[in-house]
Amino acid sequence: MESFNDSPAETQPKTLEQTLAEKGIECPPITLNIFFGTHTSEGDFDDFIASNPNPDILIIENIGYNKDGLDELLYRLAEGTITPEDIPEIIKKHPFYSRMISYIAEHKTPPLFIDLRHDDAEAKQVLNALTSLPRIDPRGSLLETKQDYIARVKQVAETQKRREGAIIKNFSEKIVELLKNKPSLLRKPSLSISMFYGATHTGLYHQLKDIVHTKRKFQDKVIPFELALHRLIRHYMFIQDEPSEELVLNALYQSLVLKNMTWKHAEKKIDWNEVKGLITRLKPFREEFFEIIFAQGPNAARAFIESKLD
Repeated sequence: MESFNDSPAETQPKTLEQTLAEKGIECPPITLNIFFGTHTSEGDFDDFIASNPNPDILIIENIGYNKDGLDELLYRLAEGTITPEDIPEIIKKHPFYSRMISYIAEHKTPPLFIDLRHDDAEAKQVLNALTSLPRIDPRGSLLETKQDYIARVKQVAETQKRREGAIIKNFSEKIVELLKNKPSLLRKPSLSISMFYGATHTGLYHQLKDIVHTKRKFQDKVIPFELALHRLIRHYMFIQDEPSEELVLNALYQSLVLKNMTWKHAEKKIDWNEVKGLITRLKPFREEFFEIIFAQGPNAARAFIESKLD
């Protein structure tokens, strides 16, 4: 899927099998199935489960997962000590999590979170970088705005790379902890783990496959992989050379266009097919868009976009 090597150069890590042996845990063969895609809708969760039906363990991307006690709530849900009605509405109103809650309640599949906790200083840096990126505004000139944008993208890439390092470190530790708390899993002939992470994190596969037998799949709706911003973030994470000017300008253009379009969709999120359609239809107008937004401002640029979509 990626056009470049997104495998970071690291020393050979300890395998999960070695870690389990050191802890004196006899475990059946484990297969990790990673599904890369989007995680915003009920359909996204359905795609995830369809990629590896009837998993024994679920790993879901969620940085800062313990802020609302989500990890403990979902584990208790899998144990049957609480019901979906006991989950706070603020969690259930998210379509992806709503479907996941129903699935865990029905199948009693234990969840596992291996991401950064909310009280981890690194988590705050990741979230601050992600929050900063959409705030990009045209200022002064294209050159000044581009430099500001690159600085923000680099910050995202740097924090995400550190985050993935923490995820890899947490993986075996969290598996051991879960198996100790739920020894019934050890009596199965084999264990299947389903892991769902977003399109930015394809590098996790290259690291985890050295730790445990790992397979990967990509969601059919993989529009994030087509976004220039995604490719730019991955570039700064794993490639030493500077990205092409074309990639940077396309990423900036797409980011400004999408920022100027989301106001029309306050009541509903833009789905990825709509995003793809916008990007495809507006591709020929990049230079004219830049001229307008820097000479006349965002309102004029927004009107220009709308005129091209009529």
